[in-house]
Amino acid sequence: MKIKKIEIKKPELSFPDVDTDFGVNLETGMGREDVINYLIDKYGRDYVAMVGNRLTYAGKSVLRDLGQVYNIPSKDTQEASKEYNNELNVEENILNSKVVKEYFEKYPELKDKVDRISGTVSALGIHAGGVVLADAKRGYSLRKWCALQRSKEGERIATNWTKKEVEQIGLIKYDILGLSSASQIYYAQKISGLEVYKDFPEYDEVFEDVVLNLKHKNIFQFETQIGRQAFDDLKPMSIMEIANASGLIRVLGSDAGRSVYNTYKENIEYLQQGDENYWKEKLREQIYEDKNYEVCVKYLNESYGVLIYQEQLANLVMGFSDGEKSFIDGDKKVRKMLDKLGDTGHISNMQGNVEAMKKWHGTFMEIMNEYVLPYIGDDGWTCPDKAVQAFLHFKLDKDNFIPIPKYGIISWMISAAAYLFSKLHAIAYSTNTYNMMYLKHFHPLEFWTASLICEQSDLKKVTSYINAIEIEEDIKILPPSINKSDYNFKMEKGSIRYGLSAILNLGKSAEIIINERNENGIYESVTDFLNRVPKRIVNKRVVENLMYVDAFNEFGTLEEVYTEISNNGIELDEPEYYDKEALGTIEMKLMGVNLKYKHPLLKTAHNYFPLDQLDNNETAMIAVRILTVSRKLTKKNKPYIMGRVQCLNSNMVANIFDWGNGENFEMKNNMITTLNIKKSGDFFTLIMDGRKR
Repeated sequence: MKIKKIEIKKPELSFPDVDTDFGVNLETGMGREDVINYLIDKYGRDYVAMVGNRLTYAGKSVLRDLGQVYNIPSKDTQEASKEYNNELNVEENILNSKVVKEYFEKYPELKDKVDRISGTVSALGIHAGGVVLADAKRGYSLRKWCALQRSKEGERIATNWTKKEVEQIGLIKYDILGLSSASQIYYAQKISGLEVYKDFPEYDEVFEDVVLNLKHKNIFQFETQIGRQAFDDLKPMSIMEIANASGLIRVLGSDAGRSVYNTYKENIEYLQQGDENYWKEKLREQIYEDKNYEVCVKYLNESYGVLIYQEQLANLVMGFSDGEKSFIDGDKKVRKMLDKLGDTGHISNMQGNVEAMKKWHGTFMEIMNEYVLPYIGDDGWTCPDKAVQAFLHFKLDKDNFIPIPKYGIISWMISAAAYLFSKLHAIAYSTNTYNMMYLKHFHPLEFWTASLICEQSDLKKVTSYINAIEIEEDIKILPPSINKSDYNFKMEKGSIRYGLSAILNLGKSAEIIINERNENGIYESVTDFLNRVPKRIVNKRVVENLMYVDAFNEFGTLEEVYTEISNNGIELDEPEYYDKEALGTIEMKLMGVNLKYKHPLLKTAHNYFPLDQLDNNETAMIAVRILTVSRKLTKKNKPYIMGRVQCLNSNMVANIFDWGNGENFEMKNNMITTLNIKKSGDFFTLIMDGRKR
């Protein structure tokens, strides 16, 4: 008797993530880490673990590691790895790059190893906030069901398996993440006397003030330059439109995503001008089948004819097929299958790589043939658009490029393979965004005070927020004071007083200084202060920092304060009293801003051209703070200087290239100055005397 072995394939399990975002309680200091610790305490260490992930080798990283193992000069390896395309194998890279070819000719012992190592595990990691919980009541210890690893985060345990792998034993990943904007909203509501944990009603004046005036700084999801661009381009005037904008920002990294963004921009511009039918008319031009058009209008109405959300994709699939196909079909998900394509990148980035495109296209067509193409008629296989036909039939041009449709259902599906946002997620986040906009408009003093309190341990954030306050609001920032400052930033007669804990290196000293003042009264002099605080904690460096940030200002000038400190036996280097630039540099280092030694340019920076509005091939004089200066060499060993600068008008941070290597102008760290800057593509170049440096 023969026994035949039959392999039974179980359907692949797929669970949703449970996303939770936590702020930080400033009174207790508790945040997301404490939530994770609570779960461990409640359910036990054997039943709670962080979710692991595995990092795998790509071609570039294989070259770098092999170069170290074989003691190959780093310069050679760096040049080869820059040219190496991770989407191609070794032979294809050799054909495509002279540098790579010469590298393997010089080091042939590496050639047969790169492809063999690529794709293997390079390191174990841990998901930023992912946690799994096993059933403690039934005794399902993770130690019995799952391979585990010891994380570097204290004594915390993590799985050796990824999210997709732990799902196969029935575990759901809980994302427990930190969200500083949640803390900022809570404390702004609290100090404003408003009801906390309550969303605000939508008012047109809030959108008009914050969006149209481009007050995007510290507005959740829109604080970056891309966020500012979205405010300027899309002008969202409702929470739904904020959600649309936040979803579109996420796809700007691909050509298809930029096309979707520009289509939405055009549609909403006409809508804001009063033409409510423009997007429908444009959609009608792109969709051939009447039924498909009606389905698209129904489910793309909230995003004005553009596919942005996963839920919209689900509804389109159901609508096209009259319910025969759904977002969840048996053990498969349309979104999950598209995710597999998204993991490999967008097809527009594979142009010319026939094998990579063929693989991507094959998976894409498998999805389309099952879920979409059988139901869309002339918008699919029989579409008159030549680009659609060429794409569906994988017809390449002479350069081995595949035509990618710009419009229509097939175009949307190609874009969806790169990324689609969750509408539920987008609305939740955008409600948070609007709450911040509301507070910034109606309660700016409380909004900015709460924001500074929540981020006071991050000097870069403090700098960014105070710069934004000076540009957007008529709110004065008061310097720190040993008698007037609290531990945190605080409101004081319509202004904001700088908090002692935000001063660099003060740490626990700030708490001790304030506790002593609260218990025994204000400090009467510098000597009184030095006699009352413990020198072991409030040491020489702390006293010096307080002196330079003008925290003793009520007791005299800098020279008088220094003299009194010296008379108390504390030896400090004597300040350069009349070198305002040097004193300003120290103040900036300790506080992130200049409050006493304020450079004159800071007061007029708003009159200079904003760096973020500089168009390609345009030159303008920009007021900047030079953050860092690096000396570098080109591939031909020509020296140049790269300065990291912050625009004092827009707060944009960018790299400025001085190809003249400081010949006529020397950039210095923390220097405040004006630079004549030209934009060329994605690069900014320093211009001197009308000539490119």
